[in-house]
Amino acid sequence: MQQITTFFKNCRDLTGVFPIVVLTFKTSGNYSEAEKMFKCLGAEVVVAVENYSEEDQIQTLERSRDFLNLIKSALDNVTFRMGNPRNPREERIKRKKFLLRYVHDIDMEEKRKQEEYRRRFMDRKRFEARRSFFARKREEAMRKREARKEEEARNRAEEARRREEEAREREVARRRQEEVERVFNL
Repeated sequence: MQQITTFFKNCRDLTGVFPIVVLTFKTSGNYSEAEKMFKCLGAEVVVAVENYSEEDQIQTLERSRDFLNLIKSALDNVTFRMGNPRNPREERIKRKKFLLRYVHDIDMEEKRKQEEYRRRFMDRKRFEARRSFFARKREEAMRKREARKEEEARNRAEEARRREEEAREREVARRRQEEVERVFNL
């Protein structure tokens, strides 16, 4: 809505009159609400017309009046402006300055939006890179933890086998000792 208000003001500054707002297909919508909205935004003249279309080429008195009212409003603005003294050179210079400034402002706004988009894109990329980095670090830590647990389990199993082997060897040694004592005690 702010853009429409700015557009109206720019038209007035360039031409000396507000633009005429033409609402088309007036019977297919709520004309009074649209007229009220445009008047609130600064339009001085709002004209509604029922368009001719490929399906509806019938010329009616009301349709003709709508278009004639539109032309009359434009002519009234021209007549009003012609009644005021004008300096075409000065006005041309002012319009040229305005248009150059307007185009420059639009260009700068576009560049600002592009820079903002690029900055957000880069922020997003950095965020994704950090998230990815920390996800890899978490995975690495989990793999190391799992590897450490597996190593500890292998070490415990190896230690258990070694103790079992030692216990077997002691048992075998004890049996031999008993056998030797039995043989010599006989």
